[in-house]
Amino acid sequence: VTKSEHQPKCKAMMLLDAFSLTQITSEAAAGFVVASFFEYAIHRYMHWSTGLFGQRHRAHHQRGEGQGMLWEFRDYVLGMLAFDVIFYLLLPSSVFLPFAIGVLIFELFSAYAHQLQHDNPCRCDWMKQPVHYVHHKGHMWYHNFGMAVDW
Repeated sequence: VTKSEHQPKCKAMMLLDAFSLTQITSEAAAGFVVASFFEYAIHRYMHWSTGLFGQRHRAHHQRGEGQGMLWEFRDYVLGMLAFDVIFYLLLPSSVFLPFAIGVLIFELFSAYAHQLQHDNPCRCDWMKQPVHYVHHKGHMWYHNFGMAVDW
């Protein structure tokens, strides 16, 4: 194989890799956004529920503090587990993995953001107004349920 015969294959592979990277990044971003919406829905449900989830969440509002980032992360992962299984069953495996990585990144981000908004809301530089902090301090039981996005 001469160098000139090998060159086009490398360029084609580079294009394919760039396409794959773009596709993977888009699927991960979709996972992040979808997880954000489901976090919002779950949070709304906890405000409405009179069962165990609602009771735990009311206790969280009464204490007005987070549990620590690792415990928050555990709760986000467990809270999203049912949705993860549904997406696993619905999405092709080539899409599910990057999508799940986006969901996992959202769960990590939310655990961090949740704890930070309880401990030091002024450090939430990516938001004009830390929505979760405002949710607690303004006693917003019926609105403002997002963590990073106020759906």
